[in-house]
Order: sequence, then structure tokens, then C-alpha cells
Amino acid sequence: MTFNLRGLRLVTAQKNPFFASVLFSLKLEINNDIPTAATDGKRIMFNESFMDSLTKDERVGVLTHELLHVVFLHMSRRKTRNPQLWNIAADYVINLVIRANGLVLPDNCLYDIQYTDMTTEEVYDKLIQDGKVGQSPDFNDIIESASEDELREIADIIKSASQQFGHTVKGMDRLFNSLHEPEIDWVTLLHNFVIRDMSDFRGYDRRFISRGEYFDTLDSEKLKLVVGVDTSGSIDDTLIGDFLGEVNSLVQLYDVDARYFWFDTKHTEFELSDPRPVGGGGTSVTTLLSDEDLIDYDCVVILTDGYLDKIDDPVGDRSILYLTPSYVN
Repeated sequence: MTFNLRGLRLVTAQKNPFFASVLFSLKLEINNDIPTAATDGKRIMFNESFMDSLTKDERVGVLTHELLHVVFLHMSRRKTRNPQLWNIAADYVINLVIRANGLVLPDNCLYDIQYTDMTTEEVYDKLIQDGKVGQSPDFNDIIESASEDELREIADIIKSASQQFGHTVKGMDRLFNSLHEPEIDWVTLLHNFVIRDMSDFRGYDRRFISRGEYFDTLDSEKLKLVVGVDTSGSIDDTLIGDFLGEVNSLVQLYDVDARYFWFDTKHTEFELSDPRPVGGGGTSVTTLLSDEDLIDYDCVVILTDGYLDKIDDPVGDRSILYLTPSYVN
């Protein structure tokens, strides 16, 4: 072996303080059962022969490549997407960051500036739209074996490191901004959104005061609400169930006239009594918001992973609330 893991870690850590702060929380090991390199979010593994074939600078690039899979939480963000295509999309995203920070990658690694400032989810959808589904990832290196607790632990380390050193890394502003968005109780957010679009406060509803719950009494025309649920593949059934249950409670509490739709690139109406998801393709809210039958509705609530075309409302005067998993969880 012409390289050693300790030396590789130290050289890579010296490239950037953010990389260093995350890298020393991970275990590096030799694993000749894999063809090149891989990570599960807690460990970074290398094939000895593969690493011996690289230059010193390329080894640093490969370690940084695996480190960035961890930083971008690529193991937990895949959800139900195709693993190989997700790995390809992830490689495009992180290789742009690697090049932007002056590091070197082995020849033939995936790189395309058209994906600059795009999320992995957005690149994944674009690869499907452009018919580029026959490529191979750089190392086929995303392994989903770490526990949820281990992934949460490393996510906390990444968040802390980004607060201190995130400004030293080029090409990662969008990720760091998302890590530090304030956490909001999504039930309160949804409640306030519906109330905002109804009449002014008229006092508390006496039906709920005995339970210690203080909800507004509303005297107004029935609010007309459209609920759209993203079924592009990244929101699980539990999340959908929690969301629809809370929406249904609000509908009953405030006597709201609501219609419910699944959407990916098309939208399909459903009833709360029979919520069987339809979809699984790309993600676009355009057809739902442009539906002429929904023009007269007052407001729209969209449950989504956040990776979609947030277009201006074609109607122009409806309120639109986008709820993402960061709010719902």
C-alpha cells in the first residue's frame, strides 16, 4: 500500500476547516470487497488497489467526494428514488463543489456545469426528463447501512460545522442555508394560514375551551381550500397520513370546503375516505395551479419535498402555502 489513511485524512483536512471538522467524526477504513470507494454516512471505505492507482491529489479528491456524500446527507435523502440514478445525480452535485474548491478528481468523473446551484433532487428529475438514465455513477458508492441515530448524529455535526466554517466552502450556500432555516411547528403554520384567509377574530369557540384549547370562532362564508400532495416519490405514507389527518381536522373545525389532489407532473383528485396515492413521476405543481376548475378557490396548501417548480399563481390572488418535510417532521 503506497498511501495510509491517517496521512490522507490529515492532508484532506488541511484543505478546508469545514472538511476537517466533519472528517474527524468519520471512520476511514480499507475494504477490498468494494471496487473503488464508498460511504454509509458513518464510515468512508476504500479499495486498496484502486487508491494505489491514483495520484496524491486524486486521492484527496476521492476522499472529499465521499465526505460530501455524507455532508449532503445523500444516504437519507434518496427515499424511494432509483439508487443508481440517485447516485449519479449526487455525483454531479458534489463534483461541482469539489472542482469549485480547487480539488482534483480522477479522469472521467461526472461533471457538468449545467447542474450548477441545483439540488440532488433537481438533478435527478432533470436526468429523467432528459432521458439520461443509462449512465453509471463515479464509484457506485452510496451505501445505506448506518442507523437513523448515527445519521442524525452526523447531521448535527454537519450543521454545527457549517455555522463555524460554512463560509470557507464554495458552492454549498444553498445546502447551508437549508440547514439553518428556523424550525416551525407545521400544525401552527397550517392553522395560521387557514385563519389568515378567513374572517377576522370573533372570540373563542366554546366547544374547545373545556379542553384547554382556544380556537377562533369564525363567522364568514365557507373558505374554499385546495390541498395538493406531492407523490413524486420522496414523501412517505406516514408523512402523508399525518398531514391529511391534520388538514381534515382543520376542515371540520372551520367548516372549510376542501378538495384534495395527488400530483407529480399531473394531478389526480381523491377523497379523504379513500386516500390511495397516484403518481411516482417527476414533480411539477403547474397543472394543479392552472386547473380552471380551481380558479375560484381562495387558497392552496401544497405538501412537497420542496424540489419543484414553485411558479407564480396563474390566478394571481390566491394564497399558496408550501409545506416541506422540514416543517412537518
